[in-house]
Amino acid sequence: MFIDMATNYYYQLAGQRVIDAGMATAEEMSNKSRAEIHQLVSDLSVDGEEPVIGPNTIDPSQTISTPWTTTKREIMIPVKWGQRYPFNIATPLVFNPFYPNIGELTEHAVVGCVAVAIGQITTYHQFPKVLDQNTLNWDALTNSNPQIPEFEAIAQYLAKIGHLAGNSWGLNATSSTDKKARKAFLRLGYSYVPRPAKYRQALVEESMSNHLPVYMSGSRIKHQFIITWYDKGHAWVVDGTLERERTYTFYNYDGDIVSTSLTKQSFFHCNWGWAGLYNGFFRKGVFNASEGPVFQDRNGQLYSTSNNSTYNYQYDLSMMINIQS
Repeated sequence: MFIDMATNYYYQLAGQRVIDAGMATAEEMSNKSRAEIHQLVSDLSVDGEEPVIGPNTIDPSQTISTPWTTTKREIMIPVKWGQRYPFNIATPLVFNPFYPNIGELTEHAVVGCVAVAIGQITTYHQFPKVLDQNTLNWDALTNSNPQIPEFEAIAQYLAKIGHLAGNSWGLNATSSTDKKARKAFLRLGYSYVPRPAKYRQALVEESMSNHLPVYMSGSRIKHQFIITWYDKGHAWVVDGTLERERTYTFYNYDGDIVSTSLTKQSFFHCNWGWAGLYNGFFRKGVFNASEGPVFQDRNGQLYSTSNNSTYNYQYDLSMMINIQS
């Protein structure tokens, strides 16, 4: 029924009247704008069917709502790591074609998004405790305001993860794969790392309920010519949720309450691995940094935000959920 498709109670009732009068189908009404619904109701009046105003007739001008109330807010990853300086000061040197002495290894490769995603997930678990027979200093690695000593430790750690993930090191892009990312987790000693699977929102929600960050990957561009392939891929982390709700109260034309309705919204927190850039709460299933997060978290306060980037990871979405140390 149309009444299940509309979001506003007044427009549900108005739309149902139009359907009952045979002026449109439920499917057609589900695609109508509010202005179009108003026009159809006006046409009903012109045709002689005046609206019946009774005790349960909603006065749209009297509908009120409470402010949004946040009922849950969680961000699991304590760090905001990136791929370039100073996070890449320990990666292998690579060629810079613009450097005067062509042929020399002169620049550190970027860390790579896969290594950053893996590394940031490990900061939540603070595991492994030992890597290459060296005890990891998790106080330094999880420092939210790192200085030079911490940056050196972070860079060394990310470089090791990059090697474990089989990175193909590059000056402006360093690549790996989801399968190699899984192998890196296993090599780090993680006890449960599922195989990469196609994105399913319900399973990501399950991992969030278990308080376990999710490794995500996706692509910006889809090519189709005989076969389908994807380009401009990225790996990032979903590491939290935001849930909020508000109550709408509907009144009739006498000012009496007809009904109330509770509306809920839920968002995923994305840590993109760009040193905090564009991190925030995004609509579930919409991993579009082009539009920016719906909310950006700053010291526990939520701010509406937007940006003009060009990063919409909508294709070939993949995930590894419930990763456990």
